[in-house]
Formats: sequence, structure tokens, C-alpha cells
Amino acid sequence: MSKEREFYTKLLKIALPITLQSLIVSSLNMFDTVMVGTLGEEAVAAVGIANQFFFLLNLILLGVSGGCSIYISQFWGKRDNKNIKKIVGIGTITASILGIIFTLMALIFPEFIVTIFSREKQVIELSSSYLRIVSISYIFTAISIMLSSALKCMEKTIIPMCVSFCAVIINIVFNYILVFGKFGFPVLGVDGSAVATVIARIIEFAIILYVTFNRRSIIHGKLREYLNFDFKYYLNIIRDVLPVVINESCWALATISYSIAYGFIGTSAQASIQICNNVQNLFMVVTFGLASGSLVIIGNTIGAGDNKKAKFYAKKFYAISIIVGIILGLCMVASTPIVMKFFKVSNEVVYASANILKVMAMVAPFRVFNIVVVVGILRGGGDVKKAMYIEVSTMWLIGVPMAFLGALVFKFPVEYVVGLTCLEEVVKFILCVYRLKSDKWIRRVV
Repeated sequence: MSKEREFYTKLLKIALPITLQSLIVSSLNMFDTVMVGTLGEEAVAAVGIANQFFFLLNLILLGVSGGCSIYISQFWGKRDNKNIKKIVGIGTITASILGIIFTLMALIFPEFIVTIFSREKQVIELSSSYLRIVSISYIFTAISIMLSSALKCMEKTIIPMCVSFCAVIINIVFNYILVFGKFGFPVLGVDGSAVATVIARIIEFAIILYVTFNRRSIIHGKLREYLNFDFKYYLNIIRDVLPVVINESCWALATISYSIAYGFIGTSAQASIQICNNVQNLFMVVTFGLASGSLVIIGNTIGAGDNKKAKFYAKKFYAISIIVGIILGLCMVASTPIVMKFFKVSNEVVYASANILKVMAMVAPFRVFNIVVVVGILRGGGDVKKAMYIEVSTMWLIGVPMAFLGALVFKFPVEYVVGLTCLEEVVKFILCVYRLKSDKWIRRVV
């Protein structure tokens, strides 16, 4: 089989199911927003604010699972199941601890967390109640994310996709029943959306746990096999996991900082951002499929000792990412009038959302390229520190300062503030290209 054909075969086998899974998850978030959107702007803003806290947890968890993925993908390249089990054990324990910590914080201090983002009384009440309920799902979600990531690295991408599909259907059904009070249930509104999420996450956790550890699983083993590591082994793994966790945590904090900046503009601005982020995520699912696929494919290839082929695959991935970014940007602009019909919000929110989506569409080629390179190619190649430096420096030296300058100093409308933050992606693009051309990103960690 030629290198070209082998590449596209692997891409379809690994990236396509991951893309479909991302589409399913983004659809879940979109349905949540649409259903809650019928309750008004305050409800949309409240759910969006509460989800910022989960967003921080989610990205830290993605940092843990992403760091572990570097090892799992390269160990899988040399078919070392013994060490894969150890990494799964380390990742699952770490994820569980994080889930418990965030759950306790949300249960004990929900009002304090919410007031960071909004000062409006009704929004604070709705958001605090939602956060207190939905936090019950955090521990289950944490473990599910880690185990799903491990399965993807071992080229078992269909399983997480099917599990996510089940979770989405369950979430949509219970959202409809509990938000609007159907089939004899009381009308719970925003709280109903939170309860639906908890139910879906618990069922998702139960399925993924069974699939990962049942007797037919490729990493089935006794408990001691997952815990059979000493402190030195743990530190060696954490050395590469930590930069990814720092990267994702800083990215999450930067995104939360953007939300705080938008909060100074007003509730309408926050509602517009919540709508646009969900729409953008729906279109960007292909990006996350490409990024995850590139991490697995390049990690497997380097683990197998074929650096030349890894470079060939990397060039293919970043060429595809630019083309995909252009197509997604055009689709985003074309679909804007249709998308906005689903939301019962004020004309002010509709106008701002339409303009924000145009800005997001223009920067899409840069954003897609950057995600594929940082999350996929550099991490798959073991170049985690440089990936972290590129991501963190551009966010905190360009993106965040621009957001607060636009919102507080220049007092621009929200769409202009979003445009200023996008300068971060342009600079990041330049740094990523420079790093790829150096060929210093290939590092075998196993």
C-alpha cells in the first residue's frame, strides 16, 4: 500500500468516528442551548455562565487525557499493553480526583463562582441552581473522558462515538421532558436541563466503564495491573502530562477571561457569545476529528520508530487543515440566517450574533490549522513544551489583553471585541509554521 493510500485509510478509520463523536457532543450542547433559549436571554446566559466552570474542568481533564494520550498512542505503536494499563490507571485516578474537587466547589460555592461572570440577580439565581445540580455529573464525566481518550489512542474510535450518541439521545429526551414538563413531569426550566445532563452523563459513564474493562477488551486486566507503577514512573509520565494540563488550563482560564470581559458589555453580549460558541463548535467538529486523528496516527507512527513517515503525515495534516478551515468559514457565513431562526432572542442579540459568526468565519482557517498543529501534530510528536509555550504566550500576551482593552477601555460592541481577540490566532499560526519547519517536534517518549 502506498504512503498516500495508507494515510487516507488511517485518516478515515480514526478521524471520521472522532469527528462524528464531536458532532454528536456539539449537537447535544446546541440542543441544550436551543431548548433553554426558549426560556429567554437570562436563561441562555445563566446556562452559559454555569458551563464556564465545567469548561475549566473539561479542559483540565482534556489536558490530563491528552498528556496520557501521547504515551498511550506511542505505546500502542509498539503494542505494549502492559504500560498502556499503567497509563490508564494514572489518568483515571487523576481525573477522578479533579472531578471530586470541582464537584465540591460547585456544591459549596455556586453563587461565588457565578458572580465572577455576572452581576444580574436573576442570572445569578438561575445559574447557581443549574451549577449545583449539574456538578453531580462531574466525577462521571471525568472518568468517561479519560477512558474514551484511551480507546481512541488504541484505534478503537467507534466505541466512544456510539456511547456519545446514546448519551445525546438520552440528554435530548430528558431535556424535552424536564425543561417543558412533559408526560406528567413538572416544568423545571433551567434546572430540568441540568438534571437531564446528569442522567445522560451517568449512563454514558456506566457504558464506557463496561466496554473498557470487560473481558473482551484489549486492555482487560486485574486492578493491580492498572496500579502497578512506582512514584518514579508516575513522575516520568507527569513530566509530559503537566505541560498539556498547563496548556489546557491556561486556555480555559483565558476563555473564561473572555467571558468576564464580555460580561462588562452586558447580558445581551453574553447571550450572543453563548449562541455563537455553540454554532462555531458545531462547525468545528471536523477540526477536532483531524486534531485527534493526527495525534493518534503520528503518535503510533513515532512509537513504531518511523520518523520519516511521521513527517510525511504531518505535512498532509496541515495542508488538509487549511482547506477545511476555508470550507468551514464559508459554511458558517452561509448558515448564519438559518441558525438564528432557532433562537427566540431580541433583535440586538440576533444582530450581534450574526456579526460575531462572520468574524469567527474569517479566522476559521487560522484556528483550524492551529488546533491541528498544537493539539495533534506537536503533542503526537511528544513536543508538549513547545506546544504549551505557543498556546499560552499568544493567549495571555495578545488575546486576553485585547478582550479587556476592547470591552473596558475602548468600549467596543461585542463583535469588535471578538475580532480583537482573534489576532491571537494569526500570531499563533506564524509560530506553528516556524516550529513545523524546524523538524524539532519529533520526540519519542516511550
